[in-house]
Amino acid sequence: MNFYISQLNKLIVLIFFLCGIKHTQGQESSFRVGLTIRPIQSSVYQSDPNLELSPFNSLSFGATLDYELTTKIFLSSGIEYTKKGAKGETLTFDNQGFSTGTSPYRFNFKFIQLPIYATYKTNGKYRFYTNLGCNLGYLYDQSITHDDNAFPKSETNFNVLELSLLLGAGVEASLNEQFDLGLGIRNNRAFTSLESENGYLKLKTNTIGILASINFNF
Repeated sequence: MNFYISQLNKLIVLIFFLCGIKHTQGQESSFRVGLTIRPIQSSVYQSDPNLELSPFNSLSFGATLDYELTTKIFLSSGIEYTKKGAKGETLTFDNQGFSTGTSPYRFNFKFIQLPIYATYKTNGKYRFYTNLGCNLGYLYDQSITHDDNAFPKSETNFNVLELSLLLGAGVEASLNEQFDLGLGIRNNRAFTSLESENGYLKLKTNTIGILASINFNF
């Protein structure tokens, strides 16, 4: 976790340094920062079919940084919080060993993510865009919880790094010279598996959702 914080701090220092140069030279800045919120549907794939896991809904929050290479092509990064996972059911038994039904449970994977992607955008007041890149995720909290409290919360031991493909598209509009609003759709599909310490379980996450953003142009 300290590695990610260190890299983020370096990125912030570099941003302010470059912005200072732009203003000192009297040139128009090419940077834009933004805030995002994304209602998502989270699921897993390539897991043990006997688990019969299904998606659940969650929210993702983030901050973004865009750098304009040309009037239509941008490089972007940032940081975001995302809760991923999936839900399923497990059998419950009485003291005699007879089944009494099922208990709903869910894998809860809480990530801090560093997205890095390129954006192609049309010109004009209303601009259509597409995103392509990757997402490096750090799994800082992980557990299994039961919705009916039939079993206590238990910690899991999956590896903590994840790399995923980022795809997106949408439209944005200018409120004025400084502020833009955006609305689109984004999919993050993992390249790498979350593997338990003993190798018994391997899960690949997938999230898809609507991305709303507000951006400030320097």
